[in-house]
Amino acid sequence: MTLYNSTAGFSEWKGEPVNGLLHPAGIEQSATQAALIALGLYPAAAILSADPLPLGKQATGTVVQLVNGNPKFVNILVDIPVPTIEQRREIIKEQIKAQGLAVRRGGFKWNFGTPESPNVQVLQLRAPTPDNDDEKNWGISLSGYTVMVMLGLGSQPGAKFRTEANQTFTVTYQDGLNILLSMQGWASGLFNVSWAKQEAADAANTHAELDAVLADLPNGWGA
Repeated sequence: MTLYNSTAGFSEWKGEPVNGLLHPAGIEQSATQAALIALGLYPAAAILSADPLPLGKQATGTVVQLVNGNPKFVNILVDIPVPTIEQRREIIKEQIKAQGLAVRRGGFKWNFGTPESPNVQVLQLRAPTPDNDDEKNWGISLSGYTVMVMLGLGSQPGAKFRTEANQTFTVTYQDGLNILLSMQGWASGLFNVSWAKQEAADAANTHAELDAVLADLPNGWGA
């Protein structure tokens, strides 16, 4: 626990004498908060919290000062640097990529004809792990269903889909192929939206134009 020496401008106590007295290291573990304060050592819990950061400011550190007679943490404030056009452009492009990925990771919605409302199910496209890769698994299924259709077995049931809600639907191989091709087209569309938005960011030459690109970030990704 950090202690602050009230006899030395509330600097962090490093074991120096306080009011001419030496105190053992670790004194905070055996003394109460009131006893520590009486000795001139203030634990952080006894010091008022710093004020929220003003708009446009950032803290480079904190000091403890007496404010209205009470010790309080006070932020050392500096202006937040205004990014250049080039810096903002790159930041916004990363935000665009992240938005597209978030939409994709939300999964592909498909209507399997169930009676509930809304009657759409989500086919997952989660971030890959060592144990599971949704996109790879769907790609394997796409290849398999394509083969079955090419063998003339498209009308046979056998294409299985397990949804985010742990429902399993079995459809024909042709229908399964169509679903996965639709998923592929949807994902490709997300990349196209991302690229178009990034190109708009590249074309922006003023902060106002970049503001417009950023304001449009949530739009155009589809339901």
